[in-house]
Amino acid sequence: MKPFKTAWAPVALALFALPLVTACSSDDEEEPSNKRRTISVVVSENPMQNESAGARYTRADITTSESFSSFKMVDSETQTTYTATKSGKPSRWGVSSDYWPISVKYDTKINFYAYNGDGTFEYNSGDPYISFEMGDQPANLVDFMVANTNTSYNDHSGQVPLAFNHACAAVQFYVYCVDGQTYSVKRITLKNVKNQGNYYYKSNSWTLSEDTDDYILTESSITPTTDDQRLPCGWMFLIPQSKDAIGIEVRFTKNGSSSELTKTLSLLSGLWAAGTRYSVRIRIGNSKPQS
Repeated sequence: MKPFKTAWAPVALALFALPLVTACSSDDEEEPSNKRRTISVVVSENPMQNESAGARYTRADITTSESFSSFKMVDSETQTTYTATKSGKPSRWGVSSDYWPISVKYDTKINFYAYNGDGTFEYNSGDPYISFEMGDQPANLVDFMVANTNTSYNDHSGQVPLAFNHACAAVQFYVYCVDGQTYSVKRITLKNVKNQGNYYYKSNSWTLSEDTDDYILTESSITPTTDDQRLPCGWMFLIPQSKDAIGIEVRFTKNGSSSELTKTLSLLSGLWAAGTRYSVRIRIGNSKPQS
């Protein structure tokens, strides 16, 4: 009988130990790890669209995710603000805090909210938004871009994939003459532009303040012809808004006169929508061009 007892003793010990090994492994998977997990970002972009399929003017000088060099990102779990900076190749970004939130489990999804340019992030009880103000002159206007994603560490091996959208409209201006007279344009100003608002991530929408500003599109002397001349301000990035209250003030002289005239033109009704390019043609003269 001794051989019989000796043969079974190691087996009994092995069976007893298995549940302990299994239970320990399960606990490790469910609890957050104290090990630091590297975080990185992968950036892409949804390009701007033309106002219509037949839009006459297109240019390649709209900001893209390859041309801006840094952005900020906030996670919903700890509300840590990360600063991502381009490092080397356009697709490579370094993150100021190199680690995933340590308290978050590997398979727990959290939201990341990203934006480029100046702005103030507010979480607002789970309804996050960016408080944003446009620059004070055309050269200081930012092609404001935003991105958000819901992901876990396990989804992409620690990477946070961000697809940026253009949150402003891009508007460019042209001037031309129609009546054969000689005009010298001295200044063109875009007036009553709403320049402050909050961008809300969940609804992908803006709420605007009533504050407005005027933007000088050109102070260079321009002699318009029948051909469109693009104004030197280039693309202007405007918070999405109605065009109804916006005007274009033109100061000019006619046929060599020293007397300066001022005329304010009204824009057509409608909206300047986010992620869309628009061209505005400013007509100088009293009649339409001959076809």
